[in-house]
Amino acid sequence: MKRWFLFASIFMFFLPCCSKKAGDLPITPPAEKRISAVCIVDDAIVRDQPNLSGKRLTSASLGEQIIWLGVSETDTSKESREYYQIELSDSTRGWITAFAVQANAAPGIIVEQTNLYRRPDLLTLTEQNLEEMDFVAVLATDSDWLQIVGENRRQNGWIRRVSVSLRPEDIAVGVLTQKAKRIKDHQKREKSLIAIVENPSFANSVFISHLIELLNDMKEND
Repeated sequence: MKRWFLFASIFMFFLPCCSKKAGDLPITPPAEKRISAVCIVDDAIVRDQPNLSGKRLTSASLGEQIIWLGVSETDTSKESREYYQIELSDSTRGWITAFAVQANAAPGIIVEQTNLYRRPDLLTLTEQNLEEMDFVAVLATDSDWLQIVGENRRQNGWIRRVSVSLRPEDIAVGVLTQKAKRIKDHQKREKSLIAIVENPSFANSVFISHLIELLNDMKEND
């Protein structure tokens, strides 16, 4: 009798646990993806919604490192444009066109004119070149080679590794200089270039001596 009572007590203790439905059990949300990415379009708009009607939150600069949260949406109202949900370095979250983002990449800058190859082999030479201070997103490495995507996806292939700098100060100087050169007003263009040269954060960039020569030439031609 005592043994029967013991078994009955144990059964009644475990019964509530076993009778719970699967739906009653706590559900662990999937871990959020955080994929390193690079903006390959200058001043790419970041919106609060994945469509053109979304409010503009800010913009991402060419070469800026961002985090793709692994979520994408398609705006069918505008030529089925795809958007990525991203996070910026100040924790701002928003949506940006997939065209402007290169996932699983690191920023780089061309330090000397170089040829573009279809594959990491000298026999696969193309007719395309990259010039000094051109921005590239680096996708992969293979010994002395780097697989890259250029600004606005104008180039896609392989280049020699010695032609690229991955240093943040070189990337910043290269990108800012190219933007300054596009300023039509001569005085504003010169002022922008001087600001780059005088910025102490850029003092060790490989491009500073080049910029000083450029400014001297501009003054001589005034």
